[in-house]
This record gives sequence, C-alpha cells and structure tokens, in this order.
Amino acid sequence: MIRSHFKYIGLAAVLLSLTAPVFGLSLVAPTSGQQVKEAVKIKLRETDVPDGGYVSVYVGNASEQNFVTSLSAGQGVYDNGLMIFRWNTKAPYYDSANPSVEKYFKDGSYVMRVDVHNAKGVVDDSAKVNIVLANKVPRSNPAPAVRLASSLPFGRVNRYNINTSVDVYDNFGLPIMGGLGIGSYCKMILSVEDVRPDGQILIRYRIGDDTYVSSLGVKSMLYENDRVRPQLYRLVNKYGNVINPNLFTKQKGYTFMDILPVLPHQAVDVGDTWDDSMTFKIEGLTKAISLKGTAKIDSFEWQDGRPCAKIVSDLSGKAKVNFANGNIKGNGTVRAKVTTYFAYNIGKMLHRQITLIVPSTISPEAIAALSDVNSITSAKEIEEEDESLAEAPGAGGLAAGSSKSRESEKEADTTIKGEVRLNAVVRLDVL
Repeated sequence: MIRSHFKYIGLAAVLLSLTAPVFGLSLVAPTSGQQVKEAVKIKLRETDVPDGGYVSVYVGNASEQNFVTSLSAGQGVYDNGLMIFRWNTKAPYYDSANPSVEKYFKDGSYVMRVDVHNAKGVVDDSAKVNIVLANKVPRSNPAPAVRLASSLPFGRVNRYNINTSVDVYDNFGLPIMGGLGIGSYCKMILSVEDVRPDGQILIRYRIGDDTYVSSLGVKSMLYENDRVRPQLYRLVNKYGNVINPNLFTKQKGYTFMDILPVLPHQAVDVGDTWDDSMTFKIEGLTKAISLKGTAKIDSFEWQDGRPCAKIVSDLSGKAKVNFANGNIKGNGTVRAKVTTYFAYNIGKMLHRQITLIVPSTISPEAIAALSDVNSITSAKEIEEEDESLAEAPGAGGLAAGSSKSRESEKEADTTIKGEVRLNAVVRLDVL
C-alpha cells in the first residue's frame, strides 16, 4: 500500500515536470556580476519577446524580488536583433507590505529577474542574473570636504527642461482617482548677462516657446503666436542666494521657479546641513510659492555620468492651489521634499526632483471637470481670485451669502479631504 502510494506521487511529479514551463531565457545584458549604476541597459534577443507580449523586471535578494519596471514589445528600442530598454536604479519601488511608502535600492549585490510575458500575460520565459549596484562615488576614508558653487561665467547659457504632474491622495496616503492627468512642460533658459566685481551675477530668465499645460493628454499651449514670453533679470551669487529676484520694475509682474540651488559657503561632507530656500512655481498651474527649510548632503552619487553631491532638502511654506474648476482646492501650510544632484567638478545642477504636498479638499465633480483642458485653473486666475472666496471650500467663485450657499454646504458633506502632490522634475538639457 505504501509502495503504491509513492508510485502515484512519482507519477504525478513526472506529469508535473512535463507540463511545467521550462525557462531558458538568456540575457545579453547585464551580465552576471556586472557593476551597474544610474540607468541600466537591459538587452534581450528580439525573438525572445512575442508579438503583443511584454517584459517585466524584478530586483531583490535570492528568495524575493520586487517589481521595478515593465515594457511592452512595441516600446522597446531595437538594434542589431536586440530589444533594449532601461531600468532607472534610482527610481522608487514599492513592496506589498506597505504599498504607499517609497523605497530605494542601496548600493550592493542584488538578483535581477526578467520575465517575458505573452499577449495573454502568461510568463513564457524568465532569466535571473546577479548585479552589483554602485551609484555612490568612490571616496577615500577619511574623505576631504567638497566645495559647492555654481560656475556662472559671462555668456554662459543653461537650458533646463521642467516636467510636472499632479496627483491626489486621501488622508491615508492612498491615491484617489489615480493620476489626475494634469501636467505641464516648459524650457527655462538662463543666460549670464553680467558678472560684477563684488561677486554678484546678473542672470536673464526666460521661457521657451513650447510651454504647455495638459489635462488627460490634451495640450494647451501657453505662449502661442505673438503672445509675449515672460522674462526677468535676477541678481544672484554663485551660491544661489537671490539678491534681487526681479531687477527691473518693467517685468515686476513675472515670477519664475528658482533653478539654481542654494549652496553652502563652506566645504561640506556627508551629513552637513545649511539653511535652504526656494521659490516654487509651475508655469500655467500655480503662482509662486516661497519655501524655506534645511538642506543636507545625503551622499555623493553618479548622475548623468558625473560625480555629484546629492542634496536632500526639507522645506515648507504657505500655498494655495485650484484645479478642475475649483473642485480641487488646497490652501494652507505645505511641505516639500527636494532632491538635487549638483555636479561639483563643473559647477552645474544636473537634476532636481521636487514633490510639494498641499492639504486639499476634493469634490465629487472633480473627475468630470478634468475632461475639459480649459478647466485647469491658470496661475493668473489664482492670483486674481478673491482671498475670502478662495478660502471657502467648494465656493468656486460664488459670493458669500448667495442663493447657492446651501448647495455649497451640501457639497461639503461629500467632499473628500486629502492632499495634492505637485511633482516637478528639472533636468539640464545639455552638459
């Protein structure tokens, strides 16, 4: 009886081995034990990915890997019979135990798993490879302190691309309605017009032609035809301290986001801190928001192939935002997390990521309002809006004491409290 029992178990194992998929995928890159940093190129043979299929990538330890990215067959770059795509090693990942918390990979050894899915989503093939993550710049121990200062010689022109998006979360940190589909793009051009003997530097700030805001993929250009592009002249020093934010009264109506980071006047090492401040603004979406706080050297890392000081700033201030015809409103104290990569050898900021969190109220009509690109409240409208009305949740421009005040009270019963997150990524266009 026992022998017969084991016989059936053995037969089941054989049948299982015949039906289970046999994975034989071999990655072209990365190779086993390869040291990687920043954006890692992942290469497969073009024939490994079926039509209509996709690739998913997981990174972690030998027993468990976390999802980091995926790409459909049509999104890859094809060259010499290879499908090529990238994984940004500095991007956050999430685990199932706490999906609302961003996590980041530290330098060290990891297992990368690449799964190939067919058009039905079933895993057809898979491969694992050991990689060594090395985003930090090698430094001696003890390491010398580093001086940080912007290089701004006369005639220097720096162009920065600014991409933004808007997300809404409830009070528990969970997303509401997914991404709002609201975003913007602009190119900020900084040209050094004068360098004075006392160390003051005159910089001309101006906006590129193709600046737009978008809602649900529909773009609205901000400066079309003969409309005047904003510009101003700002007086600063090499440490990013603003001496005069707008030198000429003729341009006093213009404000821009601060691009140059505030840097310490003394040499610094990991863990050192200093006072920080910046003006945050998204063209076409918000007015200028003044922020103050503290900056710290988090580490020295590679960014865009150059050694950089990774500066993490915690800032706060007061702000008012208004989206979707007033159905999403934020007004009060805000906090911002800013991560800046400053290439100290060439004196340039290469990359900055800003997340500004605004306590907000969201009405049920927000989703419908977002279907119209014209519902995006412009910065000018925010500035002109009467302060007393703006602070009334759901007021939407109604005068106090109007016949519709009872409707506003009814709306308040269904209004969701949460927060708006304004995300901005600033990147130097050309080194």
